[in-house]
Amino acid sequence: MHVRQGVVVITLVAVAGGAGCGGGGGASCEGCGEFREVMGAFCDVLERCPISTYPIAYRSRDECEASLYCASGATGMECRARKGAGQPCAAAEECQPDLFCALTGSGAAMACTAGPAGQPCNYGSSSACPDGFFCATRDVCEPLRTLGEDCNGSFEPCVPELYCDTIDGCSERPGEGQECDYNTPCARGFYCDTSASYPYHCVARVGPGAPCSSSTSSGAQCLEEYRCDYDSTVGDDVCLPLLGIGESCSGNDECQSGVCNQSICLVTGQCVMP
Repeated sequence: MHVRQGVVVITLVAVAGGAGCGGGGGASCEGCGEFREVMGAFCDVLERCPISTYPIAYRSRDECEASLYCASGATGMECRARKGAGQPCAAAEECQPDLFCALTGSGAAMACTAGPAGQPCNYGSSSACPDGFFCATRDVCEPLRTLGEDCNGSFEPCVPELYCDTIDGCSERPGEGQECDYNTPCARGFYCDTSASYPYHCVARVGPGAPCSSSTSSGAQCLEEYRCDYDSTVGDDVCLPLLGIGESCSGNDECQSGVCNQSICLVTGQCVMP
């Protein structure tokens, strides 16, 4: 009898050390003989996350109530209250329903947010996230980077009024008369005049009907709402309004939507017959 009691004690110690037994453990109860019932009960206690805010350990995350999540505590796994908006988090399951665990900005800590930050998206899809957000490599929406924040070109883009500087992060675009180049675009209403000698400078864009050079990339001499194209009534290239949906086009930069497919301006994502 003394030997058997010793076996029970040794076995329980082994289980407590991580051997496990029963539904959630690593070892099986096969061969436990008359100790199966005792060991199984012990394993159930050891490996379960109880439906309370006080712990022992867990067997299934689903054993916490909907308002709680299963987390590691000082004495084992425990059910904790889900976090509200703005509270730090490491995974979506820590946040209250309808909240996401996401970066709220470059270099910021993860926090529970109502979205769109954190909502799932398909990385590489330009229309996967709403305005003001981009689809990060983690396949979740993150806010466009703002002034001074770290950025990485199209992988971590800045808000439109800024550009991504490789050293200073998101930076203000240069204005009229300030230096610019292919990596440092001018502010809205200006373009980088590369026809002059280097260093180049930002020059004010021109309005409708003004002469322009169509050789400039994307007709950049014209205001953003216009394109540089040949006007037969004038006999020269001038700034003309961007084309509307359904009008004939020869390039994306000619359309208001930015999409020219099979020589027709289309809505983004619109399908056409092949």
